[in-house]
Formats: sequence, structure tokens, C-alpha cells
Amino acid sequence: MNYGYLWYKPFDEREVYVAIGDCGNIIYVNKEKNVSVGMTGTFKPRIFDRVDFIEKKVLPVIE
Repeated sequence: MNYGYLWYKPFDEREVYVAIGDCGNIIYVNKEKNVSVGMTGTFKPRIFDRVDFIEKKVLPVIE
């Protein structure tokens, strides 16, 4: 996963960026859909679990 300036780019082909903080906090930005999501939570070692959760469970609710 590409990384720079405290932001990750989980998908090379899409305009999606995530910032990961302590204890599993995440800021998710999807420029293609013009949406951002912030979440707090307990530490979870796999970032893709949080990105996957946002894309499969949160985005469909707000679209």
C-alpha cells in the first residue's frame, strides 16, 4: 500500500486515501464519490478490515 505524509493509498487504481491513527482511528476519503468518513475504535492490526468495512457497510447506507 502506498504511503506518504501520514496517508495511505489502499488502491492504486482508485482515488481513495486513508489516514490511520492510534487505537484504530481512521479517516477515509473517496474523491471519486466525494465522500469522507471518520471512525474511532479499538486497535485492530489490519487496516484493510476497516477500509473494507467502510466500503461494504457504510458507503451503501449514505449513497
